Amino acid sequence: MTEDCSQERKLEGVAALMIDMQPCYLRSIGIEEIRRIWGAQLLMLEFLRMYSVPIAVLEVEKHRKTIKELREEVTRFPEECYDFFVKPGMDGFADKRLEDRLRGWHATDLILMGVYAANCVKSTALGAEDRGFRVHTARPLISDIWSRGGDYERQVLSWYGHAGRHIYEDLAGLQQALLNEF
Repeated sequence: MTEDCSQERKLEGVAALMIDMQPCYLRSIGIEEIRRIWGAQLLMLEFLRMYSVPIAVLEVEKHRKTIKELREEVTRFPEECYDFFVKPGMDGFADKRLEDRLRGWHATDLILMGVYAANCVKSTALGAEDRGFRVHTARPLISDIWSRGGDYERQVLSWYGHAGRHIYEDLAGLQQALLNEF
């Protein structure tokens, strides 16, 4: 794989991270939530591919791979525009190769999607910020085992909207913001 995925990119400086979309984690959020997040992520992958935005898929070391349908969609990207990483813990940046790959793609801004928004997605967001990346997401792209209550809104989703992070209500809002800014 070549390091430079930017030759035909239309959204310069943007890359995406798909975090922990593995069967064991999805089972914990319930079937309706699985359908919601899976559908949103498939739509986002289509958008990312259309605009040649590279994607890194992060998987927890001790669990099976990302669900087949999402994995297949990712591998439809040009080979130099995707990569898979096994992470040893909650923060995807614990593996230095992730940062190196994102820098190779000239990323400054990251779109986050995945499960366990209060843990692994958030830990990876913090790791990204510590390394100077800006973080973006949309409500439909992330989920958690307790995503249906007021605590999720107050404690988890509100965190993504502070300190320079950007969370959008829907995919259209995120996509429009990306097209306007990049």
